[in-house]
Amino acid sequence: MSPSIERYQRKSAGIQPTIRVKKPIYVSATAQKSESHFSPDEHAGNEQRAMDHFYEQVHNLMASYLRLDEAGERNTYYKNHKAEALAGGNELVNAINDLLTRASEYDRQHDTYYNFLIMSLLHDNTGSLTAIGIEINRYERVYLLKHTFYNALTTQPDLFEFLFKPHDGLIDRLDQLNLKLLKTNDSSMRSGQIIDLKG
Repeated sequence: MSPSIERYQRKSAGIQPTIRVKKPIYVSATAQKSESHFSPDEHAGNEQRAMDHFYEQVHNLMASYLRLDEAGERNTYYKNHKAEALAGGNELVNAINDLLTRASEYDRQHDTYYNFLIMSLLHDNTGSLTAIGIEINRYERVYLLKHTFYNALTTQPDLFEFLFKPHDGLIDRLDQLNLKLLKTNDSSMRSGQIIDLKG
């Protein structure tokens, strides 16, 4: 393709006309649309990036759930976005397992009980988690039963209220505990100290 020529005017001999070449713009890849409204700040410090990463994982599915107020809207949306719904379930499980791993590592180093607090929260909600297809195994890890999870999301989305309810839902409580884990001052810890989730 020849370059386009703008505002060409005849000049005196020895002076060339101005030629402006419009360079083509290439798009190498396009991202698939999802419900996520949050991305980690790559320029933030390590602690903030870890917090952002946890937030992004557990809130992808939560964002669409809270945006759709009526059960009928949720049913229709998740039926039409099965891949997104299952991806959200997997991300949620992975985020919880990652939190458990980091808590166990911190407990070993500082004689704290973060893992105990997280498992207590999960066990307090065992029945509700099982109803939506999230199980706890004997190795203290959670896993997803995809069929149960998706069926609950598309037929009984109210079963997820305990998980996504703002402020005192399970996700927000885990979020608070994750923030405490990241912000704990090592020098202030005492051997065997249990962290108060509400403090």
